[in-house]
Amino acid sequence: MNFLGYRRSDGRVGTRNYVGIISTVVCANEVAKGIADQVSGAVAFTHQQGCCQTSPDLIRVTDTLCGLGCNPNLAAVLLIGLGCEGTEMPAVQKAVATCGKPVQTLFIQEMGGAAKTTAKGVLIAQEMAIQASRIKPQECDAGDIVLGLKCGSSDTTSGLAATACCTAGISVPSQPRPINNTPARLGLQPSPHKVSVTRLRSGDVWQHPCWWVNATAPLTWSAIPFATSLAQTTVEMIPT
Repeated sequence: MNFLGYRRSDGRVGTRNYVGIISTVVCANEVAKGIADQVSGAVAFTHQQGCCQTSPDLIRVTDTLCGLGCNPNLAAVLLIGLGCEGTEMPAVQKAVATCGKPVQTLFIQEMGGAAKTTAKGVLIAQEMAIQASRIKPQECDAGDIVLGLKCGSSDTTSGLAATACCTAGISVPSQPRPINNTPARLGLQPSPHKVSVTRLRSGDVWQHPCWWVNATAPLTWSAIPFATSLAQTTVEMIPT
């Protein structure tokens, strides 16, 4: 199976060629939207984070913004901050630049307000969109696809059964299959590239939540009560 995609300088392939206007803090959302609304090919990415959060939470938000900016569906990135946010704008800028794509930053306080920031941002985004339009799609194969799976809802066994079965049914060789729901990662190890059916006893079930806690700590909640309930059962699991 082949498809037309946009191969980025880091080797990854996107199926879109957007200019990403990314807000680094909730206070900059309206400016990011205002810029994207005026530029064809630009898309605003907003959120409710970046202010009045604990350090671990801010680190997680910064890491998420880094990943968003590096997404291969974005040809270029304009970061919009307020100037006093808790997220690390320089870290996001560096991560995006490392991917080899154009990235610029604007701080609302430094620019003298939302109106001036929007006006300047529109000019920057327009130039980015012009440059992005010159990137031509090329033929790519199935090996370039990274498939993300959305968990419909969670219960006490979804990560061990439904999610694992879903990922086992995907036949794109050697490609990552990220799960958006962190607890749904339970049961997707220890053999992420090999599909097999394993019967888990209560002691084994306990090890899997512990693996997840160690891999994703620190978290704002604990999986131990969840793990305890799982340890009372014997389930069928398909790790992928």
